[in-house]
Amino acid sequence: MNTRKSDSPLWRSMLFIPAHRDDFVGKASQRGADAYVLDLEDSEPEALKNEAREAIANAADIVAQDGAAALVRINQGLTQATADLEACVHSGVQAIAVPKVVSGSQLRERSEHIDKREAQRSIVAGHTRLIAQIECVHGLANLDDLA
Repeated sequence: MNTRKSDSPLWRSMLFIPAHRDDFVGKASQRGADAYVLDLEDSEPEALKNEAREAIANAADIVAQDGAAALVRINQGLTQATADLEACVHSGVQAIAVPKVVSGSQLRERSEHIDKREAQRSIVAGHTRLIAQIECVHGLANLDDLA
């Protein structure tokens, strides 16, 4: 049995919040979740994605005010994901959820981008964790590569 203490956080509950909804963000800390996922993907209308990206840093501070973790779910496509990462690699964001992951190369691209942004922003290397959301059988077939 491994008794080594893990430095991985324990997030038993995660509440997804549309990042552009100030009213939801403002009330999030009253919900008692361990982590709040500011969503830039499915809950964001296309026309509001840039507005949502601009709100991420402030929203992360708001949802984390009582000690919960602030996470962000980015978009899947490379162009949108790159814009999302530009906005959300921030000292107040503990992790980034990558949706619809099907390959290890997809995660490596996002990870390299995060590493560069952390260095540029004087954030401790490795501060921003990645959460791979496997949502289809193609991702399941590539679990070894993803791990």
